Amino acid sequence: MSSASLPLTPNQLIGGTPTLTYFNVAGTKGRGEVLRLFFHEAGIAFVDNRVQFADWPALKAKIVASGANPFGSLPVLELNGRNYTQSVPLLRFIANKLRKYAGSNDDERYFVDQVADIYIDWRHS
Repeated sequence: MSSASLPLTPNQLIGGTPTLTYFNVAGTKGRGEVLRLFFHEAGIAFVDNRVQFADWPALKAKIVASGANPFGSLPVLELNGRNYTQSVPLLRFIANKLRKYAGSNDDERYFVDQVADIYIDWRHS
């Protein structure tokens, strides 16, 4: 079997190794935590840039000034020199790139959106 016919890895499908910047709040319901869980489940290797709360004011100013996130919030996902924000759109973005988890018909896509909304409800409980 030639290497050209081998299936692509998750990182190849999404276009590289992303860097996730989010608070160091493992085990909580934070917005970035669901992305960490998703990356692990999908087999995506990523750089996990965990931010300490004491460092956040200075980092927030830098994130806004650099244009990484004009809203000044986390998570921020950097992939191939571009910055992406907002946890649920990020989940959909990566799912679509993986050609997995996004659903292949309207009913499956509805179910995926339903699960995303369950996550939102879970975070607020």
